Amino acid sequence: MRLLARYTGCTVIGIDYSLSPQARYPQAIEETVAVCSYFSQHADEYSLNVEKIGFAGDSAGAMLALASALWLRDKHIRCGNVIAILLWYGLYGLQDSVSRRLFGGAWDGLTREDLDMYEKAYLRNDEDRESPWYCLFNNDLTRDVPPCFIASAEFDPLIDDSRLLHQTLQAHQQPCEYKMYPGTLHAFLHYSRMMTIADDALQDGARFFMARMKTPR
Repeated sequence: MRLLARYTGCTVIGIDYSLSPQARYPQAIEETVAVCSYFSQHADEYSLNVEKIGFAGDSAGAMLALASALWLRDKHIRCGNVIAILLWYGLYGLQDSVSRRLFGGAWDGLTREDLDMYEKAYLRNDEDRESPWYCLFNNDLTRDVPPCFIASAEFDPLIDDSRLLHQTLQAHQQPCEYKMYPGTLHAFLHYSRMMTIADDALQDGARFFMARMKTPR
């Protein structure tokens, strides 16, 4: 968050949403939307410009970022103008994929058993798997999706989620940009002090956001 604030020159608010398994879907989305609504309503108190806002996250946080933006749209909640969503190596609803079969292990905590465990901890029941704010491919991605920067890691079992999201948005003329970072594993963003490519990925997202800041909408 510190680097994102530095590279954009914008206020970045970190949301300390409740974690699973104590908090089940969709509580984290509801809390994110509540925080967004609070700062939208109290912007003057915090000297915030909420005319143009964005969401950002990596891994499960990327899913939460996109899900929250879609929740705002679908529930007709006013919370500023969402001009961009920055998504680093997220999971968006695929239950199986080529990349899940090829990648993932003890080194990244993303074996098929790990992913199944995370899902069971997050969802209330099996029916939630098909919810349009969990399986985001079940949502309407044909209209009014804020511009998305979609980043993936080359050896990530979740890379196919990012590829499919990009292909889906692109097919429906929804503004998006996709970039894969060679030689990286899931969660590489957290190693920006050691890996130049991690810092590059943050700066790429920041540039995408700032380009939308300059675009009238």
